[in-house]
Amino acid sequence: MPNRAQAYLWDNNMLQRCDPQVSPTRYIGSGSLLSTVTDLAKWDSSLYTDRVLDAASRKAMWTPTKLADGTFTTYGFGWEISSVKGHTNLNHNGAMDGFVGDISRFVDDRLTVIVLTNQSGLSNTGRIATGVARVYIPAIRPAMQGKQPSQVKVDPGVFAKAAGRYEYWGGFMLTLTPGNGVLLAQLPVGEADDYIPISTTSFWMAEEGTQLTVVKNSVGEVTGLVVRQDDGSERTIQRVGPLFDSLKPQPDPDQGRSRRIEDALMAMEQGGKAVEENANIAPSAKKDFGSGSTDFVGFRSLAFVAEEDVAGRGIERHGAKVSHVLYYRLVLDKQARNLLVYLTVDGPVTDYDIVDN
Repeated sequence: MPNRAQAYLWDNNMLQRCDPQVSPTRYIGSGSLLSTVTDLAKWDSSLYTDRVLDAASRKAMWTPTKLADGTFTTYGFGWEISSVKGHTNLNHNGAMDGFVGDISRFVDDRLTVIVLTNQSGLSNTGRIATGVARVYIPAIRPAMQGKQPSQVKVDPGVFAKAAGRYEYWGGFMLTLTPGNGVLLAQLPVGEADDYIPISTTSFWMAEEGTQLTVVKNSVGEVTGLVVRQDDGSERTIQRVGPLFDSLKPQPDPDQGRSRRIEDALMAMEQGGKAVEENANIAPSAKKDFGSGSTDFVGFRSLAFVAEEDVAGRGIERHGAKVSHVLYYRLVLDKQARNLLVYLTVDGPVTDYDIVDN
């Protein structure tokens, strides 16, 4: 098709061409629709009128859904209902291998931002849309709480101590990596953010007005971060563990445990009955791994690297508290990857992550 964009995927620290799997049996959404920014702009324009949907339908579409227990979600009929500093944002994203998109409708300001990219793995289209909206809506820009922090010069070891993974939300990790005079903060989706040092323990990002402050225990070990938003609100997130490249491989202290983990991962690959009957998978996690996984196709071996004791940090995965995080080198037929395995206090696997570092 003329002018159709080539899809790219950032995976395993590499930018790769990819062919999106579009099935001819899928007739809606990303399965068959090819669109442009102009098409979506026309769609947006129609939503301010009764041309496609009447007022009652639009109101229903943008009303938060009430659940059976009486609580409300932030989701309507195919739209996320949110706000930025009190300005309503009706939005939704969409993604498949190599393509990511977002439409954000700031209806109070009659401003819509549409972002389409032909690269997945790094592009955070929702954040790009909000960033563009801030150019036109000054009221949603980060507020400066007091004097703007100034960058200070710190020893490179300050960045190294803060580097690692942190449980940003349940199962959603923030990865901190030393950069060139900054701390790079990376969430699973989107590009890394630059945090400048404003002390030996705190780092600040101007675009969002967010500050990260290292939390240490009584013996000086980093156990978490205090995340302070531009509105002054704070929360503490727990440290999952260090980055792979900072670890020196250790002898496996429990090879039997590694074999049980291998057994659990192979069951997760199969899904279904294999997961249900496997005693090495935490009961609360089984329902989430029942459909199987392609992450371990071509499995050859697991090589133990290190382990992190996280008991007492309050980290949970799939409904179970995590006691230890084990680091492995996962060897497959075509590649080797870095694998994090999360264990409960009783030993079963409750989750895993495949990471670049």
